[in-house]
Amino acid sequence: PVPQPPTCWLSSSSSFFVRAIAMAPKTGIKRAAPQAAGAATKRRQATDPIHSKALAVADALLSAEAEVLSASAAAMLAPLAEVSLAKPRDKRHEFETKVVDMVEEALRSIKEQRERTLEETKAKVDGVSNDKTARQEACERAKAALVELEGAIPPKKAALAQATEARDSCLEALKTAQRAQREGDKDCVAIEEQRAEVQKAIEALAELKITSDDSKQSKLAVKAVVDTCKACNVDPTLKDHAPQVLRKDPGTRSDFDKVVIEQLEHTLARLLTGFDEALAPSAPARDERAAVVQAAQTAAEEAEQAVATHAEELSAAQQAAKAGASAVKAAQKAVGNWLKDSKVLMDGFDELSAQVASFTSGPLSAFEELKDLVPELETVEEADTVEETDASAFASAFPEVPATEAA
Repeated sequence: PVPQPPTCWLSSSSSFFVRAIAMAPKTGIKRAAPQAAGAATKRRQATDPIHSKALAVADALLSAEAEVLSASAAAMLAPLAEVSLAKPRDKRHEFETKVVDMVEEALRSIKEQRERTLEETKAKVDGVSNDKTARQEACERAKAALVELEGAIPPKKAALAQATEARDSCLEALKTAQRAQREGDKDCVAIEEQRAEVQKAIEALAELKITSDDSKQSKLAVKAVVDTCKACNVDPTLKDHAPQVLRKDPGTRSDFDKVVIEQLEHTLARLLTGFDEALAPSAPARDERAAVVQAAQTAAEEAEQAVATHAEELSAAQQAAKAGASAVKAAQKAVGNWLKDSKVLMDGFDELSAQVASFTSGPLSAFEELKDLVPELETVEEADTVEETDASAFASAFPEVPATEAA
């Protein structure tokens, strides 16, 4: 028996071979050579109208736009369509019937999408004349906008120059105020530095009264007190005894040592009070000079910020003018390309029209014929072929005899 492939996957060529084998003549009839039979089969496949139409539908699915039918879906549906549509309607498997329904839906979507694209293109073609006017008007608007954008640059340059000049004046005023502050506060600063040293010595002496040893901290404290006494011209006797007294452990100090420490405290305190009294009269003037410097500093910072703001505005205006110039060039190019673009648009419309017409008269028409396909009568071998075969067999069995013998 001839092996039968699954019905739903049986192609047109396969079914032809199965029918050919089933209809093959029995023994006693001469068969064609295998090579000749193969050539006949190829001609049958190439000229089979049903298969050609099914193949046209499959190709239409494979060439569908991605937004209508994805490439993967088309690759799966196309071969199924080719197989299903090549069969008569009453011979289709349930699965193949569903395939035909899916193909019909896909073809309808393809047709609608292409007709919609065609209508949109037609609207553009109908508006070609208006498009030229629109391009010219857009070019004029771009030119007018560029004039306005370029006109905004000079005022911003002037504003930046003015802000820069004001900033420089503020910086100069700040320098002047700082210089006056340094000159006016020079004596006070020197007194404050001496006062700070005395304050440091007082704090060191307070530490040494509590503890004194050979540690680095104690040695630094002794040095701070002694150096301050030397710098402030403390009584030489008190200054000379101070190192020895301060290095002693507080528990071993004598009454004399305690008197020396007490005198040091009083001396340093009087020095601190004297510095404060010397600084008091100059405090108002110092505060005034500090206020002037602070005001000049604030003005300089605000002027610097104004310069930065005007610089950003100028840069933005220059960038806008640059973009405006580019827009003018693009608009001029669009005006110059109007005729070329119109030709491309019209050619595209003609091509789309031809595609829609070809799709309608080709794959879509083929599908309408195949979806309700009815069985065709099986073709049989031509009678003269059989007669020639029988005559040949008869001649082989009965050789020709002379006419006289026959008489």
